[in-house]
Amino acid sequence: MHSSICTNGQRNPGQKPISMRIITKNNYESLNAKILNYRSNPILTLLEEIKCYIMWKMSSNKLKMVARMRPLAHMQQSCLEKEKRESNKGIA
Repeated sequence: MHSSICTNGQRNPGQKPISMRIITKNNYESLNAKILNYRSNPILTLLEEIKCYIMWKMSSNKLKMVARMRPLAHMQQSCLEKEKRESNKGIA
């Protein structure tokens, strides 16, 4: 279990580690920048644009991974194997 140390030195086990908070914050800022043009639209249009953006981002990342011919690092490979096992548990 990860635990982070607050600025006052106390441990806060319910809080994410700093690196995870930075990644999450960057993702939020990136998404906010992308949807800035669509905020004036109705909610369904906004959600449709977000869905299209996420699908485009996932497909571009998949193309990057297909083009990658080198083996993955051990930690990346173990995370990939874990995700593969977890993805088989879904209901089709």
